Amino acid sequence: MSLTHAIAEQRVNLAVSLECAPAEFRTEILKTAVVAFGGTFVPAATGGRHGSHLAEVNLLGISHMGNSTEECTANWIKAVFRTAQDEVAA
Repeated sequence: MSLTHAIAEQRVNLAVSLECAPAEFRTEILKTAVVAFGGTFVPAATGGRHGSHLAEVNLLGISHMGNSTEECTANWIKAVFRTAQDEVAA
């Protein structure tokens, strides 16, 4: 198995785990994966904090953002599944 295939497999496994996890645990799972795999996670600025109003995640070669951490995570999951479909079709 090539490195590219191993990364793609890990992305799908993580996306499935996130999708199946209760909503209240998704952010912690995502943060743990970011630390484990060397990605980035930037939560949306809330409560008068300075910063972007968007949450952002870059993990295992897939980047996405959303208006909240929950939306960002859902968008990342969708992007992983779309990428996997595209890789199969190629």
